[in-house]
Amino acid sequence: MSYRTVFRCGIYTRIPMWERVARRVAGEWNTRGNCMLVAGATYPAELKRIREVIGDMPILSPAWGAQGADTKEAVRAGVNRYGSGLLISVSRGIYTDDPASSARLLRDTYDFDRLCKQHEQLEQEIETLTAGRGNSSKEELKIQTLKKEKLAVKERILLMLDANG
Repeated sequence: MSYRTVFRCGIYTRIPMWERVARRVAGEWNTRGNCMLVAGATYPAELKRIREVIGDMPILSPAWGAQGADTKEAVRAGVNRYGSGLLISVSRGIYTDDPASSARLLRDTYDFDRLCKQHEQLEQEIETLTAGRGNSSKEELKIQTLKKEKLAVKERILLMLDANG
């Protein structure tokens, strides 16, 4: 079938093939929650769009480490609303003279990004609760709990920064 025939039949669409596949997997094939998509980390904008389309489904994501994905961008684009759902494949990234060290570095980078995201979310939640002022004692207790949690996360971030120079 030629391009013109496809266009005339109304099959032509501007939706990329990878997005159509993601929609089909999430909408039709994942009825039992047993599907996973593969999406490369070197294209964070597309990874983000896939996440929007598939919701909380897991994504296997290659191209970390040796292929040069931007860890921070890819993590932000690929994690689900719970801060998980991204299975990171670093097979070539740890194929070095010291694979254990390479694996630790990648893990620490991911943990650092996750903690930064958690810190931002806590900050936003605190701002939302304090915006109205005149909070009830229950809301004040929630604010204090969130502030303590935010401080604990900040301390973990600072410890990671100290450990990595």
